Amino acid sequence: MRPANSKNKKEKYNLRVELMGETKCDENFVSLGDISKKLNIKYHTISDVYEGRRVSFNRFNNCEFFPKIVITKLDQPNNCECP
Repeated sequence: MRPANSKNKKEKYNLRVELMGETKCDENFVSLGDISKKLNIKYHTISDVYEGRRVSFNRFNNCEFFPKIVITKLDQPNNCECP
């Protein structure tokens, strides 16, 4: 069991924001809450984007000035060495 007030510091998510083909942000974060604070977007919206449920963003995909937001989970490192 973790001690009280301890926080996980392992980065689990990668945030990539592109605008007009240029990457504006490519950072790793510990939680989706940290991503929501960085982008100043509500947590439930960020979790919907991560889960692929945010279809309201899809209608803006073809707009020139609308950013593309991609959130992916970082792979857990394994101990095997693959060629």
